[in-house]
Amino acid sequence: MNIQTPFSTNELLPPTSEPVAARVETVVTAKTTVCVVDDDPAVRHAICSMLERGGYATAQASDGKCGLSEIERSAAAVAVLDIIMPDHEGIETIALVKERFPNVKILAISGGGAIGAETYLTMARGMGADATLAKPFRADVLLPLIAELLQRAREPHQVAAPARP
Repeated sequence: MNIQTPFSTNELLPPTSEPVAARVETVVTAKTTVCVVDDDPAVRHAICSMLERGGYATAQASDGKCGLSEIERSAAAVAVLDIIMPDHEGIETIALVKERFPNVKILAISGGGAIGAETYLTMARGMGADATLAKPFRADVLLPLIAELLQRAREPHQVAAPARP
């Protein structure tokens, strides 16, 4: 049996002496993924909505243990980590992310708790968080901070971002 096609692959490309690879321009547009790890589903959803409106893909997890798996599964470039959570709270999770995924930038967030947000965020910076942000916050604060972290990921010799109140 002889199957004929209406055209050959050579007919698809104009005649030239250039190699095919030099003539084919591929444009890949992929959204950067941000993994949001927070035990409060309403907060997680709100942060993901802000990020998605800002053009990012999101992944989410309800605790640090699940967050580690989700960071790996989604190949996240940035992890937004709440500090006070069950099963690998944020401080422990920061250390594990830094160990397992050294190229992932970490934004630690906290609404406080018994000792106040700034104390937790200071501890997070000490454990290696690349930036910190006190809850609640708005998209006009979050989105530029995520963009700054991604920019610093491309320029690894930059100093950590300051804490945002």
